[in-house]
Amino acid sequence: MILPFMNKKIKNKHYDVGVAEVHYLWHMVKAKYDFLQLLDIWLNQVHDRELHALIKMYAAEIRGDIKTWEDQLRKFSVRGPDSYIPGVDTVCNPQLVHDQLIATELFTFAQEHIEMLIKAFRSSTTNDDINTLFMNGTKKAVDRFSLFCKYVKAKGWIGKQPLFQNRPGDAGEELCAGEAHHLWDHLTYRNDNIEMTQTFITFAKDGDFKLFLERGMQVLLKQARMLEKELVHFRVPLPNRPPNVMPWTATTMLMDDDNMFRWVFQGIQGALSMHAQALIECTHNDRIRNIFEELLFSELEILASAIKYGKLKGWLNPSLHYGALRT
Repeated sequence: MILPFMNKKIKNKHYDVGVAEVHYLWHMVKAKYDFLQLLDIWLNQVHDRELHALIKMYAAEIRGDIKTWEDQLRKFSVRGPDSYIPGVDTVCNPQLVHDQLIATELFTFAQEHIEMLIKAFRSSTTNDDINTLFMNGTKKAVDRFSLFCKYVKAKGWIGKQPLFQNRPGDAGEELCAGEAHHLWDHLTYRNDNIEMTQTFITFAKDGDFKLFLERGMQVLLKQARMLEKELVHFRVPLPNRPPNVMPWTATTMLMDDDNMFRWVFQGIQGALSMHAQALIECTHNDRIRNIFEELLFSELEILASAIKYGKLKGWLNPSLHYGALRT
């Protein structure tokens, strides 16, 4: 009975997923278990009807998320963390556990959850399906954060942030100091990206890669001009622009295409983290936060495409696989 199976190769499920993906899948499920238990407790303490409805909605979405993430652990035969324990009805001192405290804790988790998803997405380069799962999870988390941000602002529970002092009186809207910082910081980063990309174009030898860089340049220029427009609107001093003309090099042997691609790839990863940080910190001006949300969603798609392109070219450093190698 055993002989027919002796030479049959058994597919190693572990090999189709990287250690980074397994790491973040496990921790994502663990975080959702823990947070769901907190939501159960808060539902018994909250008094504000709108907050109660938001928590119920949040809990329902988290339960749906948990099933999706558990299915991935099951698919790759990864042991999950200890399961979620439903909360019981408890009564706490309302002077200690009040609505504002609950809302603040929920707001903080929403911020940290986005950061965790961004780390997971930018590190997941082995399995495209899991990479897409992290990307879609990030978009859902951002939508939930934006909704809750508007709620805590309406309640006056988010605090009054220091405003940018040079704002013109006819701007028609306020800009906090943090938002001014992130707009300026984004533009300086984009200007550096533009100059670096211009340099790489002069050294690129592969035709596809040169087209990849030129298309990326158009995105960078468009974003830089948009950011400049916002800074001018609020009278924020502009950083120096990169040169419009870069000299063509006599030799292209000094830099290799694969190395330049990895520099660009790391730049995209860095931009993604910058967009996420700006999004969760810029809570005063909704329009400015929406700008960072659009930049974040665009960068998610760009990085997903860059991962596939890099693997197709063989230019991404192979990630560590989970489990034993195939034999």
